[in-house]
Amino acid sequence: MLVLLLAALTGAWAQEAFETIATTSASVNGTHFTITSSSADANGMHADAGITVTAKSGEYIHKVVITCDQNANLVTADNTSVSSGTKTISGDNTTKTITVRGVYANTFTFTCSDNTPQFKQFVVYYFASAPVHVTGIALNKASIDLEVNGTETLTATITPNDATYKNVTWSTSDSRVATVSADGVVTAVAAGSATITATATNGTDDTADDKTATCTITVTDPDQEAADAVLALFDALPVADAVTLDNKEAIEAARAAYEALTDEQKALVTPEDLAKLTAAEAALAALESNGVENVQGDRKNTKVLNNGHIYILRGDKTYTVQGQEIK
Repeated sequence: MLVLLLAALTGAWAQEAFETIATTSASVNGTHFTITSSSADANGMHADAGITVTAKSGEYIHKVVITCDQNANLVTADNTSVSSGTKTISGDNTTKTITVRGVYANTFTFTCSDNTPQFKQFVVYYFASAPVHVTGIALNKASIDLEVNGTETLTATITPNDATYKNVTWSTSDSRVATVSADGVVTAVAAGSATITATATNGTDDTADDKTATCTITVTDPDQEAADAVLALFDALPVADAVTLDNKEAIEAARAAYEALTDEQKALVTPEDLAKLTAAEAALAALESNGVENVQGDRKNTKVLNNGHIYILRGDKTYTVQGQEIK
């Protein structure tokens, strides 16, 4: 019993066609292919001793999609690439499908082990003439600088222009920094660097003939940079016990820088970080409250012992410290 279906595909597969063959015998003849097995029964071919798909008129087989009724572990596949060494279909007594890609050969042979699955249907994808292989791929940009949440679309050009299989897959080296969509749209996620890779294949699982091109993505985060600048000012402040009046300018500058941040930037400053500033401000306020209360007259180079600190008062002024005039 033989059922045939011929169809042409469009898009990336514009030159490809497929033939569907259902079989319940050890040898069947399709329009373009002959499929043979060492044994078969009413439910389909057995693959334990090998199945061969042969083109009748020089067609180039690209892949074979096989439907079987139970577990099937593919252990050998002539003219094919099996990246893991074994293609496994899980589940018992239910209809399963396995796909094996070839390298555009005129024959296709494979065997199975562990079980004797019954293969009910084959869909053979092929080209009528030898396919044109991809020889290279290039991107429109070698590097891109983005800010967080920014996007950029990469465009891949495959050579030769008449390559049979022109599909491109995209990947990123670090999705925490930048992601890339199936059509090459890069989105910046966080500050850092990532590499976007465009890969062109010849429609096989074999990566040996893949062609790749890369683009380096550098992501900056202006909000984080602004917050980091303020944190650097905080880090330069002394601890509260070491604050002196000489630190007043630095403390006030740190506060002004923090207040100039946007709400989004302030959110990047932790309460622990901010506590260092507020502690320094409190220590400064205490010094100013318990120290010089009034300024009057003229005085130079007077040493004042105040809260355990010695200050040199400079300028032609007389100072009143804690209510006591210094003479």
